[in-house]
Amino acid sequence: TIKSIDKDLPYFAKGIEIGEMLGNDQFLMDAYRTVVMLASYSGKSELVKYFYGKDIQVAKRCGDTFEEAMVYNGLGYNCCTTEEYLKANENFNQALKIFHELGLSDYIIETIYNMAINAFMACDYKNATEYFERTLYLLNINRKNSLRICNISKVFGLIALAYFHHGHVYATRNYLMKDAQFLDYIVDKDDEFQNHLWDDDLFLYHICQGLLCHHSIVNGGRGSGQGSSPIPRNHISRTMHGSLRETDRRETNPNQRR
Repeated sequence: TIKSIDKDLPYFAKGIEIGEMLGNDQFLMDAYRTVVMLASYSGKSELVKYFYGKDIQVAKRCGDTFEEAMVYNGLGYNCCTTEEYLKANENFNQALKIFHELGLSDYIIETIYNMAINAFMACDYKNATEYFERTLYLLNINRKNSLRICNISKVFGLIALAYFHHGHVYATRNYLMKDAQFLDYIVDKDDEFQNHLWDDDLFLYHICQGLLCHHSIVNGGRGSGQGSSPIPRNHISRTMHGSLRETDRRETNPNQRR
Protein backbone atom coordinates (compact mmCIF):
# COMPACT_ATOMS: atom_id res chain seq x y z
CA THR A 1 0.00 0.00 0.00
CA ILE A 2 0.99 3.65 -0.33
CA LYS A 3 1.35 4.07 3.45
CA SER A 4 3.74 1.13 3.78
CA ILE A 5 6.00 1.77 0.76
CA ASP A 6 9.13 2.21 2.87
CA LYS A 7 8.45 -1.12 4.58
CA ASP A 8 7.30 -3.04 1.49
CA LEU A 9 9.99 -1.66 -0.85
CA PRO A 10 12.95 -0.84 1.41
CA TYR A 11 15.61 -0.92 -1.33
CA PHE A 12 13.50 1.21 -3.66
CA ALA A 13 12.89 3.74 -0.89
CA LYS A 14 16.63 3.84 -0.11
CA GLY A 15 17.44 4.32 -3.78
CA ILE A 16 15.01 7.25 -4.01
CA GLU A 17 16.56 8.76 -0.89
CA ILE A 18 20.05 8.56 -2.42
CA GLY A 19 18.83 9.90 -5.76
CA GLU A 20 17.24 12.91 -4.07
CA MET A 21 20.36 13.50 -2.00
CA LEU A 22 22.48 13.53 -5.20
CA GLY A 23 19.95 15.63 -7.07
CA ASN A 24 19.89 13.07 -9.90
CA ASP A 25 16.52 13.73 -11.52
CA GLN A 26 17.08 11.29 -14.38
CA PHE A 27 17.72 8.49 -11.92
CA LEU A 28 14.56 9.38 -10.01
CA MET A 29 12.41 9.37 -13.15
CA ASP A 30 13.89 6.04 -14.25
CA ALA A 31 13.19 4.58 -10.81
CA TYR A 32 9.60 5.79 -10.73
CA ARG A 33 9.01 4.48 -14.25
CA THR A 34 10.34 1.06 -13.25
CA VAL A 35 8.18 0.77 -10.14
CA VAL A 36 5.15 2.00 -12.11
CA MET A 37 5.63 -0.90 -14.53
CA LEU A 38 5.85 -3.40 -11.66
CA ALA A 39 2.76 -1.95 -9.99
CA SER A 40 0.86 -1.95 -13.28
CA TYR A 41 1.65 -5.62 -13.97
CA SER A 42 0.49 -6.43 -10.43
CA GLY A 43 -2.81 -4.58 -10.95
CA LYS A 44 -2.04 -1.98 -8.25
CA SER A 45 -3.75 0.98 -9.92
CA GLU A 46 -3.56 3.26 -6.88
CA LEU A 47 0.19 2.68 -6.60
CA VAL A 48 0.53 3.36 -10.32
CA LYS A 49 -1.23 6.69 -9.90
CA TYR A 50 0.86 7.54 -6.84
CA PHE A 51 4.22 6.87 -8.48
CA TYR A 52 3.19 8.62 -11.70
CA GLY A 53 2.44 11.62 -9.50
CA LYS A 54 5.97 11.44 -8.09
CA ASP A 55 7.44 11.04 -11.58
CA ILE A 56 5.63 14.06 -13.01
CA GLN A 57 6.76 16.21 -10.08
CA VAL A 58 10.37 15.49 -10.98
CA ALA A 59 9.69 15.96 -14.71
CA LYS A 60 8.15 19.39 -14.16
CA ARG A 61 10.92 20.39 -11.78
CA CYS A 62 13.67 19.63 -14.31
CA GLY A 63 11.68 20.78 -17.35
CA ASP A 64 11.50 17.37 -19.04
CA THR A 65 8.32 17.89 -21.09
CA PHE A 66 8.72 14.58 -22.91
CA GLU A 67 8.69 12.67 -19.63
CA GLU A 68 5.70 14.74 -18.53
CA ALA A 69 3.78 13.76 -21.67
CA MET A 70 4.68 10.09 -21.21
CA VAL A 71 3.35 10.24 -17.66
CA TYR A 72 0.05 11.70 -18.90
CA ASN A 73 -0.15 8.87 -21.43
CA GLY A 74 0.52 6.35 -18.68
CA LEU A 75 -2.06 7.92 -16.39
CA GLY A 76 -4.57 7.73 -19.23
CA TYR A 77 -3.80 4.05 -19.70
CA ASN A 78 -4.19 3.46 -15.97
CA CYS A 79 -7.55 5.25 -15.94
CA CYS A 80 -8.70 2.99 -18.79
CA THR A 81 -8.02 -0.07 -16.64
CA THR A 82 -10.08 1.39 -13.77
CA GLU A 83 -12.92 2.45 -16.13
CA GLU A 84 -12.34 6.17 -15.53
CA TYR A 85 -12.80 6.93 -19.21
CA LEU A 86 -13.38 10.69 -19.02
CA LYS A 87 -10.32 11.14 -16.81
CA ALA A 88 -8.34 8.94 -19.20
CA ASN A 89 -9.31 11.15 -22.12
CA GLU A 90 -8.25 14.26 -20.20
CA ASN A 91 -4.82 12.75 -19.60
CA PHE A 92 -4.45 11.67 -23.22
CA ASN A 93 -5.32 15.18 -24.36
CA GLN A 94 -2.63 16.60 -22.08
CA ALA A 95 -0.10 14.18 -23.58
CA LEU A 96 -1.27 14.99 -27.10
CA LYS A 97 -0.81 18.73 -26.54
CA ILE A 98 2.79 18.29 -25.38
CA PHE A 99 3.72 15.82 -28.12
CA HIS A 100 2.29 18.27 -30.68
CA GLU A 101 4.41 21.08 -29.24
CA LEU A 102 7.47 18.80 -29.41
CA GLY A 103 6.64 17.71 -32.96
CA LEU A 104 6.81 14.00 -32.14
CA SER A 105 4.57 12.41 -34.77
CA ASP A 106 5.07 8.80 -33.62
CA TYR A 107 3.89 9.62 -30.12
CA ILE A 108 1.00 11.72 -31.43
CA ILE A 109 -0.24 8.73 -33.43
CA GLU A 110 0.14 6.37 -30.48
CA THR A 111 -1.74 8.74 -28.17
CA ILE A 112 -4.64 9.02 -30.62
CA TYR A 113 -4.68 5.21 -30.81
CA ASN A 114 -4.87 5.13 -27.00
CA MET A 115 -7.80 7.55 -27.16
CA ALA A 116 -9.52 5.22 -29.62
CA ILE A 117 -9.04 2.26 -27.29
CA ASN A 118 -10.37 4.33 -24.39
CA ALA A 119 -13.50 5.29 -26.36
CA PHE A 120 -13.98 1.67 -27.44
CA MET A 121 -13.77 0.45 -23.85
CA ALA A 122 -16.34 3.10 -22.88
CA CYS A 123 -18.65 1.73 -25.64
CA ASP A 124 -18.43 5.12 -27.37
CA TYR A 125 -18.10 3.54 -30.79
CA LYS A 126 -18.73 6.75 -32.73
CA ASN A 127 -15.67 8.47 -31.25
CA ALA A 128 -13.71 5.21 -31.31
CA THR A 129 -14.13 4.92 -35.09
CA GLU A 130 -13.15 8.58 -35.53
CA TYR A 131 -9.97 8.14 -33.48
CA PHE A 132 -9.10 4.92 -35.29
CA GLU A 133 -9.68 6.65 -38.65
CA ARG A 134 -7.37 9.46 -37.56
CA THR A 135 -4.76 6.93 -36.47
CA LEU A 136 -4.85 5.25 -39.88
CA TYR A 137 -4.73 8.59 -41.68
CA LEU A 138 -1.64 9.69 -39.74
CA LEU A 139 0.05 6.34 -40.29
CA ASN A 140 -0.61 6.71 -44.01
CA ILE A 141 0.75 10.25 -44.41
CA ASN A 142 3.80 9.28 -42.34
CA ARG A 143 4.26 6.15 -44.52
CA LYS A 144 4.17 3.74 -41.58
CA ASN A 145 2.54 0.33 -41.30
CA SER A 146 2.78 -0.13 -37.55
CA LEU A 147 2.70 1.57 -34.18
CA ARG A 148 5.10 0.85 -31.36
CA ILE A 149 2.64 -1.59 -29.77
CA CYS A 150 0.94 -3.21 -32.76
CA ASN A 151 0.78 -3.70 -36.51
CA ILE A 152 -1.69 -1.77 -38.64
CA SER A 153 -3.69 -4.98 -39.08
CA LYS A 154 -4.70 -4.81 -35.42
CA VAL A 155 -5.98 -1.28 -36.00
CA PHE A 156 -7.95 -2.55 -39.02
CA GLY A 157 -9.48 -5.28 -36.83
CA LEU A 158 -10.36 -2.86 -34.04
CA ILE A 159 -11.94 -0.29 -36.34
CA ALA A 160 -13.90 -3.04 -38.09
CA LEU A 161 -15.24 -4.20 -34.72
CA ALA A 162 -16.03 -0.63 -33.65
CA TYR A 163 -17.91 0.03 -36.88
CA PHE A 164 -19.90 -3.18 -36.42
CA HIS A 165 -20.96 -2.13 -32.91
CA HIS A 166 -21.80 1.30 -34.30
CA GLY A 167 -24.13 -0.32 -36.83
CA HIS A 168 -22.07 0.22 -39.99
CA VAL A 169 -21.81 -3.26 -41.48
CA TYR A 170 -20.49 -2.08 -44.85
CA ALA A 171 -17.59 -0.24 -43.17
CA THR A 172 -16.89 -3.37 -41.10
CA ARG A 173 -16.68 -5.46 -44.26
CA ASN A 174 -14.48 -2.87 -45.98
CA TYR A 175 -11.92 -2.76 -43.19
CA LEU A 176 -12.02 -6.52 -42.79
CA MET A 177 -10.97 -6.86 -46.43
CA LYS A 178 -8.03 -4.53 -45.80
CA ASP A 179 -7.22 -6.47 -42.65
CA ALA A 180 -7.21 -9.79 -44.54
CA GLN A 181 -4.83 -8.46 -47.18
CA PHE A 182 -2.35 -7.26 -44.58
CA LEU A 183 -2.61 -10.39 -42.43
CA ASP A 184 -1.96 -12.62 -45.42
CA TYR A 185 1.26 -10.68 -46.02
CA ILE A 186 2.35 -11.00 -42.36
CA VAL A 187 1.59 -14.70 -41.99
CA ASP A 188 3.64 -15.50 -45.07
CA LYS A 189 6.70 -13.84 -43.51
CA ASP A 190 9.00 -16.02 -41.41
CA ASP A 191 9.65 -13.33 -38.82
CA GLU A 192 9.74 -14.59 -35.24
CA PHE A 193 10.05 -11.04 -33.89
CA GLN A 194 6.51 -10.25 -35.05
CA ASN A 195 4.94 -13.62 -34.23
CA HIS A 196 3.65 -12.46 -30.84
CA LEU A 197 1.59 -9.75 -32.54
CA TRP A 198 -0.22 -11.98 -35.01
CA ASP A 199 -2.60 -13.80 -32.68
CA ASP A 200 -4.26 -10.57 -31.51
CA ASP A 201 -4.69 -9.35 -35.07
CA LEU A 202 -6.11 -12.66 -36.28
CA PHE A 203 -8.34 -13.02 -33.26
CA LEU A 204 -9.95 -9.66 -34.10
CA TYR A 205 -10.29 -10.70 -37.71
CA HIS A 206 -12.10 -13.94 -36.82
CA ILE A 207 -14.37 -12.19 -34.31
CA CYS A 208 -15.45 -9.67 -36.97
CA GLN A 209 -15.84 -12.41 -39.58
CA GLY A 210 -18.07 -14.34 -37.18
CA LEU A 211 -20.16 -11.26 -36.38
CA LEU A 212 -20.68 -10.57 -40.08
CA CYS A 213 -21.71 -14.18 -40.70
CA HIS A 214 -24.15 -14.05 -37.81
CA HIS A 215 -25.53 -10.74 -39.08
CA SER A 216 -26.04 -12.30 -42.50
CA ILE A 217 -27.86 -15.33 -41.07
CA VAL A 218 -30.10 -13.20 -38.85
CA ASN A 219 -30.97 -11.02 -41.84
CA GLY A 220 -31.79 -13.97 -44.08
CA GLY A 221 -28.54 -13.94 -46.04
CA ARG A 222 -28.69 -10.25 -46.86
CA GLY A 223 -25.67 -7.99 -46.43
CA SER A 224 -22.12 -8.81 -45.42
CA GLY A 225 -20.71 -11.97 -43.95
CA GLN A 226 -21.30 -14.63 -46.60
CA GLY A 227 -18.66 -16.48 -48.53
CA SER A 228 -15.36 -18.01 -47.60
CA SER A 229 -12.70 -16.27 -45.58
CA PRO A 230 -10.12 -14.29 -47.58
CA ILE A 231 -7.42 -15.97 -45.43
CA PRO A 232 -6.45 -19.53 -46.45
CA ARG A 233 -7.66 -22.28 -44.11
CA ASN A 234 -4.17 -23.39 -43.15
CA HIS A 235 -3.46 -19.85 -41.94
CA ILE A 236 -6.63 -19.85 -39.87
CA SER A 237 -6.05 -23.21 -38.19
CA ARG A 238 -2.51 -22.47 -37.05
CA THR A 239 -3.32 -19.08 -35.55
CA MET A 240 -6.34 -19.87 -33.39
CA HIS A 241 -4.31 -21.39 -30.53
CA GLY A 242 -3.52 -18.79 -27.90
CA SER A 243 -5.60 -16.04 -29.54
CA LEU A 244 -7.57 -15.43 -26.35
CA ARG A 245 -4.55 -14.62 -24.22
CA GLU A 246 -4.41 -11.29 -22.45
CA THR A 247 -2.50 -8.72 -24.51
CA ASP A 248 -1.74 -5.93 -22.03
CA ARG A 249 1.22 -7.73 -20.47
CA ARG A 250 2.85 -8.32 -23.85
CA GLU A 251 2.54 -4.77 -25.10
CA THR A 252 5.05 -2.10 -24.24
CA ASN A 253 4.23 -0.10 -21.14
CA PRO A 254 2.89 3.34 -22.23
CA ASN A 255 5.49 5.07 -20.06
CA GLN A 256 8.55 3.23 -21.36
CA ARG A 257 11.06 5.33 -23.29
CA ARG A 258 12.34 4.12 -26.63
